[in-house]
Amino acid sequence: MNLLAPAVLTKLVVVGGYDGDHHSTVSVIDLESVSGSCPDSNLSDYPMIIDDLTVTFVDGKVKACGGHNFDIGATVECYNYDFDTDQWTRRARFTNVFCAPLARSK
Repeated sequence: MNLLAPAVLTKLVVVGGYDGDHHSTVSVIDLESVSGSCPDSNLSDYPMIIDDLTVTFVDGKVKACGGHNFDIGATVECYNYDFDTDQWTRRARFTNVFCAPLARSK
């Protein structure tokens, strides 16, 4: 599997953020929608107020890791979102916050 291969994505998951206020809201945006606007939060809130985290889909599930929490600073927590229960569950904890960048094949 080539981890750097491009993929066609049609959904964007937005978790938390900062716009003068800190947020824990979660939204899924359909990139094929013509409205161009963000919907109201349509998933349960993330377990903490967060920004600068990494969010991805793996095997049809939302996974979110790391980020910055206004109260505690950098976080090393990873959570999975379950669409059936509308719940976030802590699944992992990093032992090393800083990772080396992926090496690109030539």
